[in-house]
Amino acid sequence: MGFVELTDVAYALPGGRTLFEGVSFRVAEVEHVALIGVNGIVEVLRKRGMTMTEAMVALRSYGLDRVDPNPFPVLSGGQQARFQLLLMEVDPPTMLLLDEPTDNLDVASADALEEAVRRYEGTVVAVTHDRWFMRSMDRFLFFEADGSVRELLESPYEDAAAVG
Repeated sequence: MGFVELTDVAYALPGGRTLFEGVSFRVAEVEHVALIGVNGIVEVLRKRGMTMTEAMVALRSYGLDRVDPNPFPVLSGGQQARFQLLLMEVDPPTMLLLDEPTDNLDVASADALEEAVRRYEGTVVAVTHDRWFMRSMDRFLFFEADGSVRELLESPYEDAAAVG
């Protein structure tokens, strides 16, 4: 059976970014070979129609421009949260259902989340005990220990947040 041998192969994207170089391998004449690799987070934005410049500006606005080559799973929890907020801006969903959204976030990520929720034009339902995050909510459903629910017009923690 015949084969093609590729030696010292390189591939660069238009614009000059080199994806790989110095690669050598054989491909049998009936083989189907996929060249795959890890997509950095900028590639996720590019697939959503952004130019490289737009993607880098967006990443920079969330403090993620220096982590671009990394795939999502290796980002820190705060970086993942900021990237998800960025995606929410790029392709906004109709409703956000947030369960303790500020847990495990660093201060910068929590602030970015609060700002994104304030700017968000859809419906937000959040389960939270974070008295600062609650300030971005319009009304509150308070679940009592006996299972009953009361609607509140202001946070039950408003005084604590003011003292804070």
